[in-house]
Amino acid sequence: MKTKCLLTAVLAAVLLAGCVSSVFPLLTEDDLVFDPALIGIWGDSDPKNEDPEKETWMFNKRDGDAASKVYTLIIQANGRPAKFDARLGRIGGKLFLELELADLGEAEDKLNGWAKAALGRNHIIMRVQELGPNLKLCLPDLDRFLQENPKALAHREQAKDPLILTAPTAELQAFFIQHADNPKIFSCKDSSGLKRVAIPLAAKK
Repeated sequence: MKTKCLLTAVLAAVLLAGCVSSVFPLLTEDDLVFDPALIGIWGDSDPKNEDPEKETWMFNKRDGDAASKVYTLIIQANGRPAKFDARLGRIGGKLFLELELADLGEAEDKLNGWAKAALGRNHIIMRVQELGPNLKLCLPDLDRFLQENPKALAHREQAKDPLILTAPTAELQAFFIQHADNPKIFSCKDSSGLKRVAIPLAAKK
């Protein structure tokens, strides 16, 4: 069975999409936007959830470059942290989030699911459907679509893990612009999204 990369404890419903990654980035520097609304700690705000290992996402502005539009993201999942460079960008009028692993944080055999999906400098691509009180992210579910349409986008199949996209940036953009509203690829209508639970101290200065 293929492993899944899921927004688990922080969503009202489990996203069934595999965590597809890409060899090449979806976003170029010209596509990037910096929205302060993304800065903060996001997670499950349900007071009844007392799981000490519940998943949290902490976005902050990357240190050392005031003009940078890149965020630092630390995902704490299953009690294990992983550090990413996160890029928010708009293509075809749609907002996307792209993650690239910056620091393993753990030995390779102890990585959380998000870090495993991004190994090898792969990029994790998500559609941002809401950025406000909730952060609603949708992972592309491409397994079935590319099985039925194998020439729609260059990719590499893997026996036990989600497929890896190998198409260059221009082809990725054309595909995701065309299918941004395709419910067979991006479907998270039953998800309540991540909720802001705190603002990092660095962001309050």
